[in-house]
Amino acid sequence: MTGKVVGHFCFVAALFLLCACSSQSQEGTSTSVSAVATEVGENLDGSYTATESGESMVLTIAGTTGVLTRQDADGNRHSQQVTVTTKSHSMVIGDASVSYTFEEEVLLLTEKEPSDLFKGGVLSFYPD
Repeated sequence: MTGKVVGHFCFVAALFLLCACSSQSQEGTSTSVSAVATEVGENLDGSYTATESGESMVLTIAGTTGVLTRQDADGNRHSQQVTVTTKSHSMVIGDASVSYTFEEEVLLLTEKEPSDLFKGGVLSFYPD
């Protein structure tokens, strides 16, 4: 009888250890996935600046929304609302749809279809 009790105790202890190790493994996985998401630019919060043809631009993002403010050489300002979709690495700026990527700390915006948003279709924004 004592042998059966010891056997059951060892089985329960082994099962407990197995569950504890499995739980730690899953936590480690989710932490590394979170770190990778941040590294590839999922968190865009902040201000970025760019210039194009004498026009300065400031892109400010907080969460999934933002504002692109343009200022021409005469000091005239024009603002456009920005909506960010991080899963598809895309933004809507005014009526234009763009995709975004990061090259080191530079935020590259590329128009998905030709529009008047950027003259060359691609624009580099630098952290402010």
